Amino acid sequence: LCAKNSDTIPYNLIADGLFAGEIAGGFGNVEVHINAGTYASQSSDWALQDMVIWGWHLSDEEMMLASDLLHYGLEAECPDGFKSVGSFPDVTRTCVAQNSTLPVNLARACSTGACPTGGVAFVSDAVQPNASKINDGNTDGDWTQGGCASLLRVGVAGSATWLYVDLEGEKEVGFVKLFMRSDANTERGDQFEIRVGNVVGVLANPVCHSANQDANTVTYVNWAQCKGRGRYVYVVWYPTSETQVDVCEVEVYPPYTMEDLGAPSRRYQAADWNATTAKVLDSGWTGSDSVSSFAVARDRGAGNGARGEVDYIYGNRDSHLSWDVGTIPPTFTICSVTRYTNPSEYKRRILDGSPGDWLHGHYSTCRDGCAWYGSWQYKSDWQRTETDWLGLCAKNSD
Repeated sequence: LCAKNSDTIPYNLIADGLFAGEIAGGFGNVEVHINAGTYASQSSDWALQDMVIWGWHLSDEEMMLASDLLHYGLEAECPDGFKSVGSFPDVTRTCVAQNSTLPVNLARACSTGACPTGGVAFVSDAVQPNASKINDGNTDGDWTQGGCASLLRVGVAGSATWLYVDLEGEKEVGFVKLFMRSDANTERGDQFEIRVGNVVGVLANPVCHSANQDANTVTYVNWAQCKGRGRYVYVVWYPTSETQVDVCEVEVYPPYTMEDLGAPSRRYQAADWNATTAKVLDSGWTGSDSVSSFAVARDRGAGNGARGEVDYIYGNRDSHLSWDVGTIPPTFTICSVTRYTNPSEYKRRILDGSPGDWLHGHYSTCRDGCAWYGSWQYKSDWQRTETDWLGLCAKNSD
């Protein structure tokens, strides 16, 4: 969940990689807590993977890129060519790759704007006439609105269907973001791989990402870490039983990090948990104070919406964290990855604030992301699994 506060100007709030609403107003200059804020009695069984705070407003484009980075982190281990920072005993922790400029969608940065595209159903070997829709800038997942490409798969279950984007030259690729059909049949894209290279021909290029999902992890938006270099980006699907795959947009980005969006004021990652001192060290860029805690532990694992293994800290409703005064400055942008851990009870606030009534991410029946900075900034009606990881970005305004 990514958000920012605002007095009068509406700003977007991003929940799980989608623009989820507009916000206006909202106060900052608060301490952040877990189960220890002004409303500590509204406690939860919880887990936190990452929290990033900026002392200014990111643009909506920058917020989306920050949200994407959080979700790429939930997808997979570091691909070849990425370096790791920190470690969970003998296991890679954070994937980073440097880039000097704010990344652009390479699939729409060709000589005429949108790059050339194509698609083939494996058995019929027929180029699909609507493949250009995968990089027309329309990410709407409602197939009835005409913005999605449908690829026919003729043959037995498991045969391939694919699309490609021609970047019109060799480019360094770091991430690929896929928007599938959202109004129905999302599970048709449950098994796919991405290949990047300079050869015309899908199987001739190396695989940079593969996903073998199940019905519990298939989502409308798929984030893929994909380290590679080449002119062609192929996305290949292996449907299990359906005869059609509906994909609405393919975005391609070079490698980038949070630093490319402006060095965060503070960053608290689960991998920086120190069990001896019972603190999470600030891995941001201002050297601010660390976090005190009670009855908190660290673990690593996949599931709950994370296809790759991630580090996380967790606790029950009696466990709490307390950040120092001014963790949230008067003007701020905040992105976080949190989740409930108990599907039956103790599902209230996770990220709470003081002084005043301030919350970010979770609250009771608001299972899909919400923020209260003095008034409701957003409260969704989506029906996601309550114990899945939630990435939320938001900001206030001057």
